[in-house]
Amino acid sequence: MVLERLIDIIFIFLILYLAGLLKKKFGKTISDYFVQAAGIAVTKTEQDSLKSKEKIASNEKKQLAKELAKNILAHNKIKLRDTHDEQLLEDIIESEVYKMNKGTHL
Repeated sequence: MVLERLIDIIFIFLILYLAGLLKKKFGKTISDYFVQAAGIAVTKTEQDSLKSKEKIASNEKKQLAKELAKNILAHNKIKLRDTHDEQLLEDIIESEVYKMNKGTHL
């Protein structure tokens, strides 16, 4: 129980750190788009997975969520510039999955 709480606290600080990186690198508006796109992509991918008759592997769901998030960002005329941006998006997607699995909302 204590270990779970400690992991939760560390994860919260990681999310705040990532949010700070986004705001520093892109500004508040674009960082908000990253977080929103990741949240929408994770939710949609999970819904599609639940509707699917076949089990979708976690790594495949992550890839689907990443592609959907990139499409959402592209629709808003935001392009990922380099591998650092790609990794940042993946990290945000993972944090959204973690929040969804834990049922927490930061």
